[in-house]
Amino acid sequence: MSPPYLVKHSLIAVTILIVSFQASSSFARSVRRDDQSGPLARAKAAMDRGDCVDAILEAASITSKPGADGDLAKLYIAQCQEKLGDHALSYKTAQATNSKNLGAGHRAELDELLERLAAPFKPKRWAITGSFGTMSFSNDQYLKDGSFYDVVGSYLGDNTTVTVDYEPSSIKLVDGSTYSQTQMVVVGEQRFLDAFGIKLGYRNQSASASTYNGASNYLIGGRWFSAQSQLGLTYAASQYPNYYPAQLDVTQISGFGSTSFGDVYSSPGLIGIDVRVHTIKPQMTYSKKTYPTVTPFNDSYNSYELGLRYSLSPVSVAAVFWSGEQVFGVFSDMFAVWNNSTVHTGGRKLSVDYYYENIAALTLFYQNDDLKNTASKAASSVTVIGLNASYFL
Repeated sequence: MSPPYLVKHSLIAVTILIVSFQASSSFARSVRRDDQSGPLARAKAAMDRGDCVDAILEAASITSKPGADGDLAKLYIAQCQEKLGDHALSYKTAQATNSKNLGAGHRAELDELLERLAAPFKPKRWAITGSFGTMSFSNDQYLKDGSFYDVVGSYLGDNTTVTVDYEPSSIKLVDGSTYSQTQMVVVGEQRFLDAFGIKLGYRNQSASASTYNGASNYLIGGRWFSAQSQLGLTYAASQYPNYYPAQLDVTQISGFGSTSFGDVYSSPGLIGIDVRVHTIKPQMTYSKKTYPTVTPFNDSYNSYELGLRYSLSPVSVAAVFWSGEQVFGVFSDMFAVWNNSTVHTGGRKLSVDYYYENIAALTLFYQNDDLKNTASKAASSVTVIGLNASYFL
């Protein structure tokens, strides 16, 4: 028989051993508790044997469960979605996972996954765009057809954007001669508080016809915007110092508003609506007695524009319709300027955009405008077909 003190000490040792075992078991459970549920264990086993489809099905049953189990299930699903090649959905699932509910190891896995998946979605700072297009005039007294191309470079900062454009173009005239012009455009916008933007722009033009040579345009605009909507106003001033019979000054005020929404009638994709109004006022001071054959411009030309867009990544389709009258119009932040005296009386535009992640974009567009000669009032039209290709870096 053991001495009493040995029995006592043995009991203490056993007690310590039991307590230590319980503590270590509790610690092990706390470390591995997010792997212990049935669906999670089966999902992990399926992942280990390379069956991601089965793993997703097992984990999906508890993703709505609050706490560690639900978030670990999301992590497993995100990891499997990446292995299956659906990086966009994997990134979305990983973003919905609360890392605070995960153990240190799984939290590190989530961080690595997010960093790896975020790389293709990080915004690029620079863009280079090349454009090419043709113009065809129908029943016009002077203009026949033409072509244009341009190169655009853009800086795309978090709150600042700057775009520079160089565009030569040429138009064949009915009499067989050719009219050519080259434009240079610089436009910048500074955004404040993620809700307001101020835009400034300048355009200069050289042309083979002295009437339009040396023309310049200035633009200032402001807008309020959110993730889905925006409202804004722009003011453009155009000067044609060599216009006949005197310098022509044109002012234009444009108001615009747009919004977008998705899940319309439970359909996928995003629908956007864009509304614009324009008032253009040309002014030329000359003696009507000295130049009795010169046809004066109206005091103002007004037009209204409606645009609809449907986007379902990676494709976006848009249609624009407008009516009213425009002359010497300044549009698209001065990248589109109709700088002749022909009055535009309505039009439509269709475009299709294709986006390859955040690496490149391709746009095919068609535009048709109805025209009216300022003096004779003869009707005609112009059709423009073009292609834009952008590369982001």
